[in-house]
Amino acid sequence: MRRLSGREKKLAAITAILGVFAAVYGLLIEPLAGRWKNINEQIEVNTVLLMRNSRLIKMQDSLQEEYVQCRDFMAVDRGEEELAGTLGKIEEISRKSSCRIVNIKPFAARDRDNYRIAVFDITAEGRISDFSRFLYEMERSRPPLRVKQFIVSPKTGSPGTLKGVFRVKKIVFTRPGS
Repeated sequence: MRRLSGREKKLAAITAILGVFAAVYGLLIEPLAGRWKNINEQIEVNTVLLMRNSRLIKMQDSLQEEYVQCRDFMAVDRGEEELAGTLGKIEEISRKSSCRIVNIKPFAARDRDNYRIAVFDITAEGRISDFSRFLYEMERSRPPLRVKQFIVSPKTGSPGTLKGVFRVKKIVFTRPGS
């Protein structure tokens, strides 16, 4: 191996320094910068969540008051008793609106996480004004009964009388573990 000149020694030293710098950057600095960036993103996300949760904690009293006001709209599942109460409510609304119920057909309730959806098919007869009052009272009832579908047709043999088929849904909240 021959002796290196001063210029070649400088180039070899610069090359070695660049090689060491590249190795340190690739093996140490780049992975640490990536972790640092991920940690900063997690801190930002957690800060936003903390701000949101602190706002909810500050609003806890007002939310509790709103819950108390809205409690009337909620029905808590009491099994068959709840179903009978709902059918009685539908009949009461029918009497108020002068609609004559011909048939009520309850379907099996569909269970969800924290609530159950009770579905009824109602066949009724009456005038158009009776039906509009019936629909209005159903939507206003507490807890609300939602008319999701209705079909109105003229009743054969009775001029001025309509026959309506209504699909009514009611959300019933269940207690956890029930």
